[in-house]
Amino acid sequence: MWFGNRGRGVRVDLIRHGSLCRMFLALVITAETGSTVDTNGLSAAGWHHEQVTLQSAHNQVRVNLAKLRELGLRELVLSANVATG
Repeated sequence: MWFGNRGRGVRVDLIRHGSLCRMFLALVITAETGSTVDTNGLSAAGWHHEQVTLQSAHNQVRVNLAKLRELGLRELVLSANVATG
């Protein structure tokens, strides 16, 4: 799986980055359907075979979102902090 980075004029290959690739695919699918995905959904997509604590899952998602932004998707990977309670 890869995507083209117009700003850098390069192809970014995610095939060797399992969780990052699976999270990217989940983001693409949700964008195509006009829906959104939350941290729990991204964690399930990225680490579907692992049992992790909620805090650990959120940290892993945050790191991978930062990596996708760093790879050229800054304008496309958006976050929203939603207060609950």
